[in-house]
Amino acid sequence: MATLLIQLDALGGGSLTRILRDYGHRLQTVHLDSGDALPGDLDDIGAVVLCGHMASAAAPDGLSQLLAEAHASELPTIGLGDGAAVLATALGGASGESPAAGWHEVKATADGREEAVLAGVPWTTRQVVAGACGIAELPKDARPLWTFGGGGVAAFHGGLRTYGFLPRFELDLGGVQAALSAAGASGTDAETAERLPEAERLARRIFESFALFVAPIDRTNQGLVKDLHY
Repeated sequence: MATLLIQLDALGGGSLTRILRDYGHRLQTVHLDSGDALPGDLDDIGAVVLCGHMASAAAPDGLSQLLAEAHASELPTIGLGDGAAVLATALGGASGESPAAGWHEVKATADGREEAVLAGVPWTTRQVVAGACGIAELPKDARPLWTFGGGGVAAFHGGLRTYGFLPRFELDLGGVQAALSAAGASGTDAETAERLPEAERLARRIFESFALFVAPIDRTNQGLVKDLHY
């Protein structure tokens, strides 16, 4: 089975996609920013990644339905950046105004401190936000993992295997600079140079935990391992 990577912008999935490949995932990429069509169903899809910056406030046709189906099917699903807000909305929550583009303090909630995907991550960190959407309301089955220092949801876990992170911590230096510029931020280069190495280190830890515990390749390829062994 493939892992469906849905890109809202041209920056891609960054370190998350590299780590998923390292852990054996085969990626099937849909470039919504370039007009690619979404698949009609999730047949032969073992996990879903949605990342990037929304060009408009409305989700592309069919995207919310596809995400809701992935969640209902308990497929490992993760949204990054505006992808987290789109994911929350698709599952019955609501999007809202994005925090100002730039580096923000995020704090782990009580649930976040116990979350396996965040094991080893400090309870308070600085993360970069560069999106068009925030999360105004979480779906009923979701709980916040991170909140912004000034208030508002920064990350959540819904159901069994659904996660959303508003920070763009999957991006490298060039990606962060491009995302901040596209979001209208200025004067952030010095802070980015200071904060990014730690953010990248934490992103690797989180994404490796996601790959190992939420979307292990034997789970996303159910039946294939057995078939190969016999």
